[in-house]
Amino acid sequence: EKNTDPQKIEDHQRWLEKGKQEILDKANSCVTIEYADLLSDPKKEIEKMVNFLSLKPSSKQMDKAINYIKPNMRHVKLDV
Repeated sequence: EKNTDPQKIEDHQRWLEKGKQEILDKANSCVTIEYADLLSDPKKEIEKMVNFLSLKPSSKQMDKAINYIKPNMRHVKLDV
């Protein structure tokens, strides 16, 4: 059963954002990939990851990674 209580969802999103910021504050080198950006432009975001990790994937590997992203699987997000 999904919990759809808007207050609990909002509290959880704030908790996640706080945790993300704490990790970013401590990181020496990192790349940030936002879930919404990954869904809206998977090619751009995957290229960002590949460049950050200094990977050299083949065109087939890139296509497979890009096509793995399913925008229709997007989660519900409340603006907080």
